[in-house]
Amino acid sequence: MAAVRRERPDARLSVDANEGWTLRHFDRMLGVLVANRVELVEQPLPAACDAELEGCGSPIPIAADESLQTIEDLEHVAQRYQVANIKLDKCGGLTAALMLLNEARHRGLRVMVGCMGGRSRAILPAFIAAQGADLVDLDAPLLMACDTEIAATYSDGFVDFPAAAFVPPPREEASPVNASASEVRHAAS
Repeated sequence: MAAVRRERPDARLSVDANEGWTLRHFDRMLGVLVANRVELVEQPLPAACDAELEGCGSPIPIAADESLQTIEDLEHVAQRYQVANIKLDKCGGLTAALMLLNEARHRGLRVMVGCMGGRSRAILPAFIAAQGADLVDLDAPLLMACDTEIAATYSDGFVDFPAAAFVPPPREEASPVNASASEVRHAAS
């Protein structure tokens, strides 16, 4: 982190621990995180251990990722985290994500919209949900060897879609069906 901060003093830094730390390690890391102006720590502890975060008093906001699957998880998330990372793949799609976003805000949480992976068409619904988010992490198409047509565009830290991405594709005419009987050939014995 110190090397990144030296090279990019202007960059906004966040750290995703992906459930890899203990509370003791997180406490030891806090000085380094603060010194390097890290703005967010995502899921520092395993979801099964996140009760340890209650009252930890981190000066850096902590985001729930693996600890937040559906709206039913918000009760404990609001007690342990300051940011709800909503992923459509986990919560059940766009409608569920929008409901989760509204309820997270109601509970005083900041909202992040992220993705698990996929090409541009896979993140398009998350892009729609992200219009109401504080933080957005929809970089999965950048990690793919190829992308779909009508791809997301990335520039200067922003993600966007062309208007054509929001227009349904033209319907294809059904192929004519030939209802006449045809011979079925069997394998020779």
